[in-house]
Amino acid sequence: MKYIKFTCSNGYCGCDEEIYEEVEENTDVDELAQEILTNCYSFYEPDGRFLTHSSGWNDYDYDEYEEDCDEYEQNLSIDWEEVTKEEYEENA
Repeated sequence: MKYIKFTCSNGYCGCDEEIYEEVEENTDVDELAQEILTNCYSFYEPDGRFLTHSSGWNDYDYDEYEEDCDEYEQNLSIDWEEVTKEEYEENA
């Protein structure tokens, strides 16, 4: 087993999240990182705080909303690093 700390970010202050996972040695950590970003990160879906033009697609042209969402998704990131079992147990 190995212990991984994933750090998700959308580029906005206060929106970083750390997620700790215990994984098998042969796990594809990069693939797992993308799954975690998509399924576990609280800020994966943009809302009005993160959209340039408005608070949602009902407020203006749907094409502009799609552009806002695409731009937001391009700024999402996830980094990972292997940590000790002790750090994992303290934070998981």
